[in-house]
Amino acid sequence: MKGYGEYKNTEYDWLPMVPAHWKHITIRSLMQLSDTRCKNRSDLELLSVYREYGVIKKNSREDNHNKASLDISNYKYVGKNFVVMNKMKMWQGSLGISAFEGIVSPAYIVCTIRKDLNFRYLNFLLRSHLFKTFYNRISYGIRVGQWDLRYDNLKTLNLFLPPREEQDQIVRYLDAKAGKINKLIKIKQQQIALLKEKKQAIINQAVTKGLDLSAPMKDSGIAWIGQIPQGWDVIQFSRIITDITQGWSPVAGNGDRQEGQWGVLALSAINDGDFFPDAAKPIPLNITVNSDLELRKGDFLLTRSNTRALVGDVCIVDINTEKLIPSDLIYKLTTNDIENKYLLYMMKSFIGRQQIEQSAHGSSGTMPKITHRHIKSWKILLPPIEEQNKIVNYISSNISVIKDSILHLQRIISTITEYRTRLISEVVTGKVDVRHIYIADNQLTDLEEDYCIEETNNSFNILECKA
Repeated sequence: MKGYGEYKNTEYDWLPMVPAHWKHITIRSLMQLSDTRCKNRSDLELLSVYREYGVIKKNSREDNHNKASLDISNYKYVGKNFVVMNKMKMWQGSLGISAFEGIVSPAYIVCTIRKDLNFRYLNFLLRSHLFKTFYNRISYGIRVGQWDLRYDNLKTLNLFLPPREEQDQIVRYLDAKAGKINKLIKIKQQQIALLKEKKQAIINQAVTKGLDLSAPMKDSGIAWIGQIPQGWDVIQFSRIITDITQGWSPVAGNGDRQEGQWGVLALSAINDGDFFPDAAKPIPLNITVNSDLELRKGDFLLTRSNTRALVGDVCIVDINTEKLIPSDLIYKLTTNDIENKYLLYMMKSFIGRQQIEQSAHGSSGTMPKITHRHIKSWKILLPPIEEQNKIVNYISSNISVIKDSILHLQRIISTITEYRTRLISEVVTGKVDVRHIYIADNQLTDLEEDYCIEETNNSFNILECKA
């Protein structure tokens, strides 16, 4: 696609040029702070803002565990087409224009928009990845992850806006082109879901019924487990756990570790049963680390806190590591009389997940947590050790191809998502000219029903935004 015929310079190195006919306007003259409180209006829905989704209804998140506090009188009112910003996450691009009426946390920045604009165009523009450069620079704080943004620093930002009819055409173009990408993402997401179902079925069958379908069965004594193979036992976790060690979270930095420097694992190091050692942050050299926490090959890890869908995820440290410790949101379990890979598959089965999700609890506004007591009370199925090894070999060999296929699809999603991000940014900032591209009505897709991409570690979770 071609650019515009004539450009003019801006004062920004992250957006050096814009089309010559676009007019500049400051955030100060475009928006006005709004501090209207809801005063316990029960008819207003709780909203939130995320870098991946923009402004959404909080109950539309599949992994939602946050609830409004009982006293919402101090929550801020949000009308349709209000701008909402999470000031502590603005450096990540956590803002958006609301398509809903509702309420948000009093910690959020809320603004009304004064001008007659295409609000969806403005939403695309403010959420484009180039603008995150500016938000990052004006955010401040002691350490990354706790940066804050003041509206007084944001209101001096100059926007460069096309005429209204051009805004409308840009949105129409993006509805068509980005809509096609979203449909492709949906197809790949459905393929991943089917593969995960197949993988889960293999695990469930093997760890609950064994490999010999003709083997005699007996009643487990637990209604929701049902029958199990004759030679298996139902035991409590406490029988095979000899120690539960909680990690430690010192103030860590960013970037790569230097040679000989200690590192602390992030939660994303444990991802759907796999171990990702690169998901670690460096610990400053002047901090003394308890070497007893150092991870060794074969260690069994369990996340003690996360979203409801991810809490209790497990993995085995399958490579040699040096000077790496788990964070305080991760437990290291020491076991005996069980094959750890079998235990991993047991915890990934419906028997393990059901108990994990029933145990995980958290106060309002926090991620659910798992305690030592919870872990020790869980029940697992225990076949003889020889049968455990056969089950492990069977599952590992049968899900290997499935995992490779899932990874391939996730990489495709990553690639097309990056293209979508770049396309939107280039169009809304005037790098390419779409004014004269004809878009038929049957090409349009409502991007309010977007398929959102949330990056985890080496994969992407695809969540349909139903808001």
